[in-house]
Amino acid sequence: MQSVESGEWDIFVEKRGVFEVVALSSAFSHMVGRIKALMGRIMEDQKALRECELRMLYEQINLISCIIHWIRWCGSPKAATRKAS
Repeated sequence: MQSVESGEWDIFVEKRGVFEVVALSSAFSHMVGRIKALMGRIMEDQKALRECELRMLYEQINLISCIIHWIRWCGSPKAATRKAS
């Protein structure tokens, strides 16, 4: 258990002893394996979220860039409204 407390998740408890100890060590090993898998999934989900956030920021920057080019081309938003009329 001390290994898990210190963050070492690659651990397996040997099954030996009386039935209760064997059952407990088996359950502990299963729990550690499940926690390790869930932590991996969380890391993958966080990476996907960061990539999505970066794509959203890129799209916002692209939109702002398009607006800036449009304003430069038209001169100003008021001029663009006058040109359209």
